[in-house]
Amino acid sequence: MAYGINDQYEKAERFFINNTVSAGGNSWFSYQTVNRSVQCKALLATNTSAAAIPFNMYSYAEEQSGITNEILFSENISVGITTGASNWILYGSASQPSVSGSNFSTVVMPDGSTNGRILQTTTANDNNGIYFDFATTGVLQKGKMYTASVWVACDSREGYPSTTTARISFYSVGGTTSFSENFSVTTTPRRVSHTFVASNATSNAVENIAIGNGSGTPPAARLVLWGAQLIEGNTAGTYVPTSTQWNGLAVAGASSVATGSGAGVKRVITTPLVVPANSTILLNQSFFAIATQNDQNVAPPSGLLVHGLY
Repeated sequence: MAYGINDQYEKAERFFINNTVSAGGNSWFSYQTVNRSVQCKALLATNTSAAAIPFNMYSYAEEQSGITNEILFSENISVGITTGASNWILYGSASQPSVSGSNFSTVVMPDGSTNGRILQTTTANDNNGIYFDFATTGVLQKGKMYTASVWVACDSREGYPSTTTARISFYSVGGTTSFSENFSVTTTPRRVSHTFVASNATSNAVENIAIGNGSGTPPAARLVLWGAQLIEGNTAGTYVPTSTQWNGLAVAGASSVATGSGAGVKRVITTPLVVPANSTILLNQSFFAIATQNDQNVAPPSGLLVHGLY
Protein backbone atom coordinates (compact mmCIF):
# COMPACT_ATOMS: atom_id res chain seq x y z
CA MET A 1 0.00 0.00 0.00
CA ALA A 2 1.59 3.26 -1.12
CA TYR A 3 1.09 6.76 0.23
CA GLY A 4 2.11 10.19 -0.99
CA ILE A 5 4.99 12.03 0.64
CA ASN A 6 2.61 14.36 2.46
CA ASP A 7 0.35 11.60 3.73
CA GLN A 8 -0.04 11.53 7.51
CA TYR A 9 0.24 7.70 7.63
CA GLU A 10 3.68 6.16 7.35
CA LYS A 11 2.69 2.49 7.17
CA ALA A 12 -0.22 0.05 7.11
CA GLU A 13 -0.39 -3.22 9.03
CA ARG A 14 -2.96 -5.94 8.48
CA PHE A 15 -5.03 -7.10 11.43
CA PHE A 16 -5.56 -10.84 11.13
CA ILE A 17 -8.98 -12.08 12.15
CA ASN A 18 -9.00 -15.75 11.25
CA ASN A 19 -6.03 -17.38 12.94
CA THR A 20 -7.59 -18.47 16.23
CA VAL A 21 -9.52 -21.67 15.61
CA SER A 22 -10.08 -24.17 18.40
CA ALA A 23 -12.68 -26.65 19.60
CA GLY A 24 -14.54 -26.35 16.33
CA GLY A 25 -15.00 -22.60 16.61
CA ASN A 26 -13.55 -19.35 15.38
CA SER A 27 -12.67 -16.57 17.78
CA TRP A 28 -11.91 -13.93 15.13
CA PHE A 29 -9.25 -12.26 17.24
CA SER A 30 -5.50 -12.57 16.83
CA TYR A 31 -2.92 -13.24 19.53
CA GLN A 32 -0.62 -11.13 17.37
CA THR A 33 -2.68 -8.03 18.18
CA VAL A 34 -4.70 -8.64 21.33
CA ASN A 35 -1.80 -7.96 23.74
CA ARG A 36 -0.18 -5.07 21.90
CA SER A 37 0.29 -1.70 23.56
CA VAL A 38 0.55 0.41 20.37
CA GLN A 39 -2.59 1.73 18.71
CA CYS A 40 -2.95 2.70 15.07
CA LYS A 41 -3.96 6.21 14.01
CA ALA A 42 -6.86 5.05 11.84
CA LEU A 43 -8.65 1.98 10.54
CA LEU A 44 -9.03 0.97 6.90
CA ALA A 45 -11.53 -1.85 6.29
CA THR A 46 -12.56 -3.38 2.97
CA ASN A 47 -15.60 -5.62 2.55
CA THR A 48 -15.81 -7.36 -0.82
CA SER A 49 -18.82 -9.52 0.11
CA ALA A 50 -22.46 -8.92 -0.81
CA ALA A 51 -23.55 -8.41 2.79
CA ALA A 52 -22.58 -5.94 5.52
CA ILE A 53 -20.07 -7.26 8.07
CA PRO A 54 -20.14 -6.21 11.75
CA PHE A 55 -17.19 -6.46 14.15
CA ASN A 56 -15.80 -4.84 17.28
CA MET A 57 -12.82 -2.53 17.62
CA TYR A 58 -10.78 -2.27 20.83
CA SER A 59 -9.00 0.86 22.01
CA TYR A 60 -7.24 1.99 25.18
CA ALA A 61 -8.73 4.54 27.55
CA GLU A 62 -7.55 5.81 30.94
CA GLU A 63 -5.71 3.69 33.50
CA GLN A 64 -8.10 1.89 35.80
CA SER A 65 -8.32 3.09 39.39
CA GLY A 66 -8.93 -0.46 40.58
CA ILE A 67 -9.29 -3.99 39.25
CA THR A 68 -11.61 -6.78 40.38
CA ASN A 69 -10.51 -10.40 40.52
CA GLU A 70 -13.58 -12.31 39.32
CA ILE A 71 -12.28 -15.73 40.46
CA LEU A 72 -12.97 -16.85 44.02
CA PHE A 73 -10.46 -18.53 46.35
CA SER A 74 -7.65 -17.61 44.05
CA GLU A 75 -4.58 -18.88 45.90
CA ASN A 76 -5.20 -22.47 46.93
CA ILE A 77 -7.48 -23.14 43.94
CA SER A 78 -9.07 -25.96 45.93
CA VAL A 79 -11.82 -28.10 44.41
CA GLY A 80 -15.25 -27.16 45.72
CA ILE A 81 -13.99 -25.26 48.77
CA THR A 82 -15.88 -22.04 48.11
CA THR A 83 -19.49 -21.82 49.20
CA GLY A 84 -22.27 -21.12 46.75
CA ALA A 85 -22.37 -22.03 43.07
CA SER A 86 -18.97 -20.62 42.09
CA ASN A 87 -16.12 -23.04 42.72
CA TRP A 88 -13.25 -25.02 41.19
CA ILE A 89 -14.08 -28.38 39.56
CA LEU A 90 -11.81 -31.14 38.25
CA TYR A 91 -12.29 -32.33 34.67
CA GLY A 92 -10.89 -35.05 32.44
CA SER A 93 -8.47 -37.34 34.29
CA ALA A 94 -7.04 -34.71 36.61
CA SER A 95 -6.92 -35.11 40.38
CA GLN A 96 -5.69 -33.22 43.43
CA PRO A 97 -3.71 -35.96 45.19
CA SER A 98 -2.27 -36.09 48.67
CA VAL A 99 1.52 -36.12 48.27
CA SER A 100 3.42 -37.05 51.43
CA GLY A 101 0.28 -36.29 53.42
CA SER A 102 -0.47 -32.90 51.87
CA ASN A 103 -2.41 -31.43 48.95
CA PHE A 104 0.07 -28.56 48.91
CA SER A 105 3.45 -28.45 47.23
CA THR A 106 6.82 -27.68 48.79
CA VAL A 107 7.53 -25.27 45.91
CA VAL A 108 7.81 -21.71 47.27
CA MET A 109 5.16 -19.41 45.83
CA PRO A 110 5.47 -15.65 45.13
CA ASP A 111 4.26 -14.71 48.62
CA GLY A 112 6.93 -16.90 50.25
CA SER A 113 4.43 -19.59 51.24
CA THR A 114 4.13 -23.23 50.20
CA ASN A 115 0.37 -23.15 49.69
CA GLY A 116 0.39 -23.86 45.95
CA ARG A 117 -2.23 -26.53 45.21
CA ILE A 118 -1.11 -29.71 43.44
CA LEU A 119 -2.97 -30.71 40.26
CA GLN A 120 -2.05 -34.08 38.82
CA THR A 121 -2.62 -34.49 35.09
CA THR A 122 -2.45 -37.73 33.14
CA THR A 123 -1.95 -38.90 29.57
CA ALA A 124 -5.42 -40.47 29.51
CA ASN A 125 -6.63 -37.61 27.31
CA ASP A 126 -5.29 -34.32 26.03
CA ASN A 127 -7.66 -32.12 28.01
CA ASN A 128 -7.65 -32.52 31.77
CA GLY A 129 -7.27 -30.04 34.58
CA ILE A 130 -9.39 -27.79 36.78
CA TYR A 131 -11.97 -25.13 35.92
CA PHE A 132 -13.76 -22.29 37.69
CA ASP A 133 -17.50 -22.49 37.12
CA PHE A 134 -19.25 -19.11 37.15
CA ALA A 135 -22.48 -19.02 39.12
CA THR A 136 -24.24 -17.09 36.36
CA THR A 137 -23.52 -16.20 32.75
CA GLY A 138 -23.77 -12.53 33.60
CA VAL A 139 -20.27 -12.24 35.09
CA LEU A 140 -18.48 -11.79 31.77
CA GLN A 141 -19.90 -9.48 29.12
CA LYS A 142 -20.02 -10.44 25.46
CA GLY A 143 -17.48 -8.58 23.35
CA LYS A 144 -15.34 -7.45 26.30
CA MET A 145 -11.67 -8.33 26.61
CA TYR A 146 -10.45 -10.25 29.68
CA THR A 147 -7.17 -11.69 30.92
CA ALA A 148 -6.91 -14.86 33.02
CA SER A 149 -3.62 -15.54 34.82
CA VAL A 150 -2.10 -17.99 37.29
CA TRP A 151 1.28 -18.97 38.71
CA VAL A 152 2.25 -22.50 37.71
CA ALA A 153 5.19 -24.82 38.47
CA CYS A 154 6.04 -28.53 38.51
CA ASP A 155 6.26 -30.69 41.64
CA SER A 156 8.80 -33.34 40.66
CA ARG A 157 8.64 -35.44 43.82
CA GLU A 158 7.98 -39.19 43.55
CA GLY A 159 9.48 -39.36 40.07
CA TYR A 160 7.19 -36.91 38.27
CA PRO A 161 8.77 -34.77 35.53
CA SER A 162 10.36 -31.41 36.31
CA THR A 163 9.12 -29.95 33.01
CA THR A 164 5.78 -30.08 31.21
CA THR A 165 3.29 -27.79 29.46
CA ALA A 166 0.07 -26.11 30.57
CA ARG A 167 -2.59 -23.85 29.08
CA ILE A 168 -5.54 -21.65 30.05
CA SER A 169 -8.90 -21.58 28.30
CA PHE A 170 -12.20 -19.74 28.26
CA TYR A 171 -15.18 -22.00 27.55
CA SER A 172 -18.70 -20.89 26.72
CA VAL A 173 -21.63 -23.07 25.70
CA GLY A 174 -23.10 -21.35 22.65
CA GLY A 175 -20.02 -19.18 22.32
CA THR A 176 -16.42 -20.03 21.53
CA THR A 177 -13.74 -21.94 23.39
CA SER A 178 -10.49 -19.99 23.35
CA PHE A 179 -7.23 -21.72 24.30
CA SER A 180 -3.95 -20.05 25.16
CA GLU A 181 -0.66 -21.17 23.74
CA ASN A 182 1.14 -24.04 25.47
CA PHE A 183 3.19 -22.61 28.35
CA SER A 184 6.48 -24.21 29.34
CA VAL A 185 6.41 -25.22 33.02
CA THR A 186 9.41 -26.00 35.26
CA THR A 187 9.98 -26.33 39.03
CA THR A 188 10.31 -22.52 39.21
CA PRO A 189 6.89 -20.79 39.44
CA ARG A 190 6.04 -18.50 36.53
CA ARG A 191 2.98 -16.38 35.94
CA VAL A 192 1.19 -17.21 32.70
CA SER A 193 -1.83 -15.44 31.22
CA HIS A 194 -4.41 -15.71 28.45
CA THR A 195 -6.26 -12.73 26.95
CA PHE A 196 -9.53 -13.45 25.18
CA VAL A 197 -12.71 -11.80 23.96
CA ALA A 198 -15.84 -13.14 25.65
CA SER A 199 -18.19 -14.54 23.01
CA ASN A 200 -20.87 -15.57 25.47
CA ALA A 201 -24.52 -14.55 25.46
CA THR A 202 -26.66 -14.19 28.59
CA SER A 203 -28.66 -17.22 27.42
CA ASN A 204 -25.62 -19.50 27.57
CA ALA A 205 -25.92 -22.28 30.11
CA VAL A 206 -22.25 -22.59 31.07
CA GLU A 207 -19.06 -20.56 30.97
CA ASN A 208 -15.80 -21.13 32.78
CA ILE A 209 -12.08 -20.49 33.00
CA ALA A 210 -9.94 -23.65 32.92
CA ILE A 211 -6.31 -24.42 33.75
CA GLY A 212 -4.86 -27.74 32.63
CA ASN A 213 -2.21 -29.64 30.75
CA GLY A 214 -0.94 -28.47 27.40
CA SER A 215 -2.41 -29.63 24.10
CA GLY A 216 -1.49 -33.04 22.72
CA THR A 217 -0.46 -35.75 25.17
CA PRO A 218 2.21 -34.36 27.49
CA PRO A 219 3.54 -36.75 30.16
CA ALA A 220 1.64 -37.25 33.39
CA ALA A 221 2.74 -34.39 35.65
CA ARG A 222 2.04 -32.65 38.93
CA LEU A 223 1.30 -29.01 38.29
CA VAL A 224 1.40 -26.54 41.17
CA LEU A 225 -1.18 -23.74 40.86
CA TRP A 226 -1.34 -20.49 42.85
CA GLY A 227 -2.88 -17.05 42.50
CA ALA A 228 -5.55 -17.41 39.83
CA GLN A 229 -6.95 -14.12 38.53
CA LEU A 230 -9.45 -12.88 35.96
CA ILE A 231 -9.78 -9.17 35.22
CA GLU A 232 -10.99 -6.89 32.45
CA GLY A 233 -8.38 -5.68 29.97
CA ASN A 234 -5.51 -7.27 28.11
CA THR A 235 -2.84 -7.38 30.82
CA ALA A 236 -2.58 -9.63 33.88
CA GLY A 237 -2.28 -6.66 36.24
CA THR A 238 -1.27 -6.61 39.90
CA TYR A 239 -2.31 -9.79 41.67
CA VAL A 240 -5.47 -9.39 43.77
CA PRO A 241 -5.96 -12.28 46.27
CA THR A 242 -9.40 -13.53 47.28
CA SER A 243 -10.17 -15.05 50.67
CA THR A 244 -6.58 -15.48 51.82
CA GLN A 245 -7.88 -16.21 55.32
CA TRP A 246 -8.89 -19.67 54.15
CA ASN A 247 -5.50 -20.74 52.82
CA GLY A 248 -4.56 -24.23 53.96
CA LEU A 249 -7.98 -25.12 55.34
CA ALA A 250 -9.78 -28.24 54.17
CA VAL A 251 -13.34 -27.08 54.88
CA ALA A 252 -15.57 -24.76 52.92
CA GLY A 253 -15.61 -21.12 53.91
CA ALA A 254 -16.97 -17.78 52.83
CA SER A 255 -15.31 -16.31 49.77
CA SER A 256 -15.69 -13.01 48.00
CA VAL A 257 -14.55 -11.27 44.84
CA ALA A 258 -11.68 -8.94 45.77
CA THR A 259 -10.74 -5.55 44.38
CA GLY A 260 -7.23 -4.11 44.37
CA SER A 261 -5.01 -1.52 42.70
CA GLY A 262 -5.42 -1.06 38.97
CA ALA A 263 -1.92 0.34 38.49
CA GLY A 264 -0.71 -0.33 34.96
CA VAL A 265 -4.04 -1.69 33.70
CA LYS A 266 -5.83 0.47 31.16
CA ARG A 267 -9.53 0.34 30.50
CA VAL A 268 -10.34 -1.16 27.10
CA ILE A 269 -13.22 0.38 25.13
CA THR A 270 -15.26 -1.87 22.81
CA THR A 271 -16.66 -0.06 19.75
CA PRO A 272 -19.05 -1.84 17.35
CA LEU A 273 -18.51 -1.21 13.65
CA VAL A 274 -20.36 -2.26 10.48
CA VAL A 275 -18.68 -2.26 7.07
CA PRO A 276 -21.30 -2.02 4.27
CA ALA A 277 -21.30 -4.56 1.44
CA ASN A 278 -18.80 -4.02 -1.36
CA SER A 279 -17.25 -0.95 0.21
CA THR A 280 -14.14 0.45 1.91
CA ILE A 281 -14.22 2.72 4.95
CA LEU A 282 -11.56 4.88 6.58
CA LEU A 283 -12.18 5.65 10.24
CA ASN A 284 -9.96 8.10 12.08
CA GLN A 285 -9.99 6.28 15.39
CA SER A 286 -7.15 4.62 17.29
CA PHE A 287 -7.47 0.94 18.15
CA PHE A 288 -5.25 -2.10 18.72
CA ALA A 289 -7.37 -5.21 18.05
CA ILE A 290 -10.61 -6.40 16.45
CA ALA A 291 -12.98 -9.32 17.10
CA THR A 292 -16.33 -10.77 16.09
CA GLN A 293 -19.74 -9.76 17.43
CA ASN A 294 -21.10 -13.30 17.05
CA ASP A 295 -22.22 -15.63 19.82
CA GLN A 296 -21.89 -18.82 17.83
CA ASN A 297 -18.93 -20.45 16.10
CA VAL A 298 -19.21 -18.52 12.84
CA ALA A 299 -16.16 -18.49 10.59
CA PRO A 300 -14.73 -15.07 9.69
CA PRO A 301 -15.88 -13.94 6.23
CA SER A 302 -13.26 -14.20 3.53
CA GLY A 303 -14.32 -10.84 2.09
CA LEU A 304 -13.17 -8.73 5.05
CA LEU A 305 -9.72 -7.14 5.10
CA VAL A 306 -8.72 -4.77 7.93
CA HIS A 307 -5.58 -2.62 8.15
CA GLY A 308 -4.32 -0.30 10.87
CA LEU A 309 -2.73 2.90 9.59
CA TYR A 310 0.24 4.27 11.56
